[in-house]
Amino acid sequence: MSVQIINAAPDQALPEGLHELARIRCRHTPDANPWTLPLQVLEGEGMDELWCVADIPEVTPIQISGGSIQQHVSADYSMFWLQLDPAQFDSFAAATAYAWQQVLYSVQREHPHLLKTWHYLPGINAGDGDNERYRQFCLGRAHTLVQAGYSGPLPSATAIGIPDAQAQLVIYWLTSNKPGRNIENPRQISAWEYPRDYGPSSPNFSRATLDSRHGLLLISGTASVVGHATSHPLNTLSQTDEMLANLDKLLEVSCGENSHSDFDRPSLRVYLRNPADWQQVRARLSTAGFNLNKLLPLSGEICRRDLMVELDGFLPDAC
Repeated sequence: MSVQIINAAPDQALPEGLHELARIRCRHTPDANPWTLPLQVLEGEGMDELWCVADIPEVTPIQISGGSIQQHVSADYSMFWLQLDPAQFDSFAAATAYAWQQVLYSVQREHPHLLKTWHYLPGINAGDGDNERYRQFCLGRAHTLVQAGYSGPLPSATAIGIPDAQAQLVIYWLTSNKPGRNIENPRQISAWEYPRDYGPSSPNFSRATLDSRHGLLLISGTASVVGHATSHPLNTLSQTDEMLANLDKLLEVSCGENSHSDFDRPSLRVYLRNPADWQQVRARLSTAGFNLNKLLPLSGEICRRDLMVELDGFLPDAC
């Protein structure tokens, strides 16, 4: 049976016959509890993103150096939630390398196929040049991949900054017993082929991953990037239009004639560097035909300082 994803009111009960693989708690005022997204919701009191399966998952808490992991394992899927204190490591790159060792260790067990990773980095733009935390994050992940002998692109991913630079690093990820199909966007250079301009190690992720067994499309962080360059630096509304053009092309490539421009269908998180921009971005998304009930606006920093807005999300029954 497919994993089902339901956007529910906070603490809403699961539908009868389904069990909780994960409950991602999105709150107006986030807390430090596991499975709580460490970003403020910008409209309303928030929601719970319920990842549901038919069987009862096995739940295991795991203590690691400087943090902890929550492991939920069902018959076909696993979800993991990691919280880590970067201050316990010599550098942010070292903290990331250690966190990614846990990711790779998880896929050596029941479910060997990684479908998506979500990363929330405290102070993502802190530091100058190659010492910027996002660049150090990419460096740490690459170090672990090289050590593990991994080659080839990773699946879809998100990397967003937590405005509180002293917060913990949060990573969660989804694995499966069957592989997904990674998808690229022809409007953009593949992230792992970015030039040296963006740091000593390129980001390593695909623009989307299709869980082809069930048609669930997992959309990576998508922003106003054409080729490898930022389009419309610091201009939130123009970046919103470019971001939507990237999403439209990604859906077209992923789903072919089934996609068209049916923006009513995806469930999306919208990350805003400047929370005050939400109302104008909301109006633009409404004009573009999005179902506003499927949008979750969040206060989050983007990986490049000249990027103001980003989205990610999922599309069930995509193909």
